[in-house]
Amino acid sequence: MLYNPIEIVCVYMVQPIIDYLAYLLNEVHYGAYLVAVALIGVALGLIFSLISLAWYKWNGGEQAEIKAENLTEKQKCN
Repeated sequence: MLYNPIEIVCVYMVQPIIDYLAYLLNEVHYGAYLVAVALIGVALGLIFSLISLAWYKWNGGEQAEIKAENLTEKQKCN
């Protein structure tokens, strides 16, 4: 039987992280929980920043530079 992609992400990737965070919160220490949440936030921020940087470079980086050059040329003419 093939698994649904949403089931794979939710059950096998996200649920263990949530369970581990619940373990840290309830059984270990609140400080450890906060550190883990902060590390997850930093990791997600880095991942999404790399994705957005790659998207910008592949799709619109050259167009934005051309527009900036055109604007500076228009300012010089005025």
